Amino acid sequence: MTPAVTGGSAGPESVQTLGLGHEEDGRAGLRIAGWLAWTMCGLSLALTARSLLLLALNLSYPNLYNFDLWIETTVIAVGCSTVGAVIASRCPEHPIGWIFCTIGLA
Repeated sequence: MTPAVTGGSAGPESVQTLGLGHEEDGRAGLRIAGWLAWTMCGLSLALTARSLLLLALNLSYPNLYNFDLWIETTVIAVGCSTVGAVIASRCPEHPIGWIFCTIGLA
């Protein structure tokens, strides 16, 4: 907690605490980090599903080039974003979870 001195005296009665305690800050930070990680995962999964839909629609045109590596990119996007969301929501200070989330979005 952050102490703030009010008035001119420096006695203990003039010190107030502002904001949340460290325990509440930690839990709020974990909730926000978990929410952000799972939102990134959901966005990645939605974009992957949309790209698979567009790929399926392109299959109806036989003379168009279809992306050959769609299976690999789908597995990477789904796998990395899910693993990243699990790691980042449980240990938000660990950079590997956020790196995996970013790879899943890329």
